[in-house]
Amino acid sequence: MVSTSIACLLPGIASGSTGGTTAPSTSSSLERTGGTGPSHDAVRPVSRTLRASPSPVVAPRLPALRLRVDHRRASRVTARVVVLDRETGDTVARYDMNRILTNRTVTRRFPRATKLAPGRYTVRLHVKDHRGRTLRRGETTTGKAGLTVRAPAPAPRPAPAPRPAPAPSTGRYTFPVAGAYTFSGPTGQFGADRGSYSHQGQDLAAAQGTPVVAPIAGRVGQTAYQAEGAGEYVVLDGNDGRSYFFAHCQRGSTAVRGSQAVARGARLCAVGSTGRSSGPHLHFEIWTPGWRTPGSAPIDPLPSLRAWEQGRSG
Repeated sequence: MVSTSIACLLPGIASGSTGGTTAPSTSSSLERTGGTGPSHDAVRPVSRTLRASPSPVVAPRLPALRLRVDHRRASRVTARVVVLDRETGDTVARYDMNRILTNRTVTRRFPRATKLAPGRYTVRLHVKDHRGRTLRRGETTTGKAGLTVRAPAPAPRPAPAPRPAPAPSTGRYTFPVAGAYTFSGPTGQFGADRGSYSHQGQDLAAAQGTPVVAPIAGRVGQTAYQAEGAGEYVVLDGNDGRSYFFAHCQRGSTAVRGSQAVARGARLCAVGSTGRSSGPHLHFEIWTPGWRTPGSAPIDPLPSLRAWEQGRSG
């Protein structure tokens, strides 16, 4: 679970499998929890504070260690930190701090070579004074602290590059956004679950003020403003028997009025973010046979939009 190279952190500690220099006597005695006997408890070092901060920490960052060791007869002690995997109990890292001052709070940082994988750990402090006395551990002076390392958040996916403005159409229809645009993702598609209702159109993200044009010749059925919903919008009754709905137009940008006849490609409004909207975009719907008339219903506009951006009918 954790990979760390710790040999470089502990000069003089040799591998048990490869031989080498004999470890100093302090290496093993630092990690014993016993003392020199009950009669010496009063003069043994005590861990008053041990805390990893921050915790949790996001890998590969490492926390700082704040610690305080009290001692009645020594101004300095030798200290080592051991990091244990909380699930397996395995030792995954050691940090030899050498001598630290007693009776005051000090801050130490792990060496840069230390690496802790995401997981939950126990940080354990081992101390030895000049007479070989080790920590006196109690219920509130355990010399232990918890540490949680979290995995870093996945890198965000880059936003899709805006599509360039479509070329002038030679077919029957014109793409409704006359500028660079991006098809919105799943939440902006037809049929997306919006809690109490389903999304009835396709969202097209574009810069504020980008012209919105009539995809086909027809007559304006309605223009209005809905503060808690569609914002400023236009309804176009197309000559193909279908109706088209353009919502969240920029406030005051509507360039047509009710019952006005318009040609294909005529400007209707501009991309905005009015009404209930989280950013500039055109909400585009296609209804057949008419917009919210008896027996009518919206259809998925994406196939038509895909065809129109290629200059085809749809």
